[in-house]
Amino acid sequence: SALFVLGASAGSEDWRFVAAEQGATNLVIASAAPGSPLEFSWKWDPHEDPNVAKDAEAFGNIDECKIVDGGRTVLACASNGGAAAIDVASCRARWYLKLAPDTAGPHSLEILPDGRVAVACSVGIDKLIFVDVAKHPFEPSKQTLKEVMDLPGGHGVVWDAKRDSLFVLGYTNLFEMAYRKDSMSAVVKRRWDFSQVAVDAHGHDLVADGRDGYYMTNRTGVWGFNPDEGVFKPVMMRAHVKSYSPDGEKGILLQIPTEKWWSDRLIVITP
Repeated sequence: SALFVLGASAGSEDWRFVAAEQGATNLVIASAAPGSPLEFSWKWDPHEDPNVAKDAEAFGNIDECKIVDGGRTVLACASNGGAAAIDVASCRARWYLKLAPDTAGPHSLEILPDGRVAVACSVGIDKLIFVDVAKHPFEPSKQTLKEVMDLPGGHGVVWDAKRDSLFVLGYTNLFEMAYRKDSMSAVVKRRWDFSQVAVDAHGHDLVADGRDGYYMTNRTGVWGFNPDEGVFKPVMMRAHVKSYSPDGEKGILLQIPTEKWWSDRLIVITP
């Protein structure tokens, strides 16, 4: 899940966020104020989107969703093989991709500067993949796909515009990658093994902290990391945080499982 503020006035206490409803294969946008019930204002169901309906089953078990373009677009991917950019205004996909059954397991996606898509895949393939969706946005079989590198436990990918780098999170390592547009490839610039310094392996969520660094989650908690310092620092020692979405002014949105990897609630920590 990801927290974002869309059209809220300064000092407003309401929260707006996007989250994945795995039980219903939906994405939702909801808002809430302290002490008030949730209000759902938007829902995307792949079965009802004519751009992706023929491959709706690929969006089973949505495992990441995040806001881009200032709240105009939601990026989402699913363990069943699908990934898409959904236009919030029209509630339709701008493009989608579908990995074959033997290469399923997308867990995170990011848009590269030239519009191609980077996908970190875990179960089924354990690789970083680049996909060019531009010429065939709704015909996955015709899209150009390239396996970039082996990535055991691939779980997070974020483009860092300031560093002109792609940061990629795996089971034990965090990588900084240099993207090569001409060859649709990437090379490792720096690598950090966090399995000992961050107490545990099992890298899961990767999100920018808004201050030139990142937050990373694993089974032991949430860790802060500045690539220029190369040090993992404990931020929240709460086990099994699956989603950590910070907002500098409002606080933090958390998803911590109550059943296997999912939950029936989200947790808000205010300043």
